[in-house]
Amino acid sequence: MSKMIDKARAFAIEAHKDTRYGELSYEYHLREVVAVMGDAPEEAIAAAWLHDAVEDTPVTLHDIREKFGGRVARLVDCVTDEPGANRKERKAGMYKKLAAGPVQARRIKLADRIANMKASIEGKQAGMYAKEFPEFIRIAGADEENNDLILRAMWIYVTSMEALASK
Repeated sequence: MSKMIDKARAFAIEAHKDTRYGELSYEYHLREVVAVMGDAPEEAIAAAWLHDAVEDTPVTLHDIREKFGGRVARLVDCVTDEPGANRKERKAGMYKKLAAGPVQARRIKLADRIANMKASIEGKQAGMYAKEFPEFIRIAGADEENNDLILRAMWIYVTSMEALASK
C-alpha cells in the first residue's frame, strides 16, 4: 500500500471513529468500498477511503485538498452530496458533479453504492436504493471502463428487487 493510501485510510478511520454503519464500525463500510474499487489508481483508492468524510464528519474539502492534493479532493467532491431540503435534492446536486467529473469519481460512487446495496439487500434501505437505481446507474454507469462495477451493481439491484418482491 502506498503512503498516500495509508495516510488516507488512517485519516478516514480517525474522522469516522464515532460513526457507526448499522451495528458495525464505519471502518467496515470504508473497507468494503475500497475492496470493490479493485485495481484503481492510487488517488482513487485514497479518495475511496475519504469518500464520506466531508458528508458525515467535520472534515472539509479544504482539509482533504491540503492533506491529499487537488485530484483527491476533486474526486471526493464529486461523490459528496450537495445541500438540499431532502435526499432527492442532495443526490441531484451530487449527480451533476458526478456526471461532469472524472471517471474514477463514478467508480468510487459505484463502489459505494454496491457496498450499501449489498449491506441492505433485505433491509430497510433496499427499497430506497432500488427506487433510485435507474437514475443512479444512468449517471454512474456512463463509463465503459467501469463495466465490471456496473454489472455488479445491476446484479445486486436485481437481487434486491427479488427480495422486495418476495416480502
